[in-house]
Amino acid sequence: MQSFIDENCAVIVVACNTVSTLLIGDLRKSFPIPFVAIEPMVKPAAAITKSGVIAVCATPATLASPRYGELKQLYASTVQVLEPDCSDWSSMIEHNQIDDLKIARRVTSVLEVGADVIVLGCTHYHWIEEQIIRLAGSRAVVLQPEQAIIRQLNRVISKLQT
Repeated sequence: MQSFIDENCAVIVVACNTVSTLLIGDLRKSFPIPFVAIEPMVKPAAAITKSGVIAVCATPATLASPRYGELKQLYASTVQVLEPDCSDWSSMIEHNQIDDLKIARRVTSVLEVGADVIVLGCTHYHWIEEQIIRLAGSRAVVLQPEQAIIRQLNRVISKLQT
């Protein structure tokens, strides 16, 4: 991070849910620069669900993090939060060994329980987002943070310019 600061970066985007949910507080305390953090979109998912069931697809470390627990407690205490085992999705993506059947099974399993919102809680999952959207069809909305992060980054940059 120091090398980014040394290069005069105005703001740093932490483009990893796991790093954000585990380390963002320490990063913000340690470095004198604004950080925009990506977190699982629990709040918007809970706000838009009609069935009262959402699914959060994320790494085991993200799901086990205190911050994710806080997000669930703050925003999803009145909805059922499903956490399918997506522990191998990042590795599949990194090694370009996408297992369509495995992904389909996990997405179908949450749809069968009534999830009408699926949160992609890992930036790797961008690479399989279209597949998940196709699998979900009209049964569920798929949320991922790219647009929300861009809006937040623009807000932070605007504040820096004033």
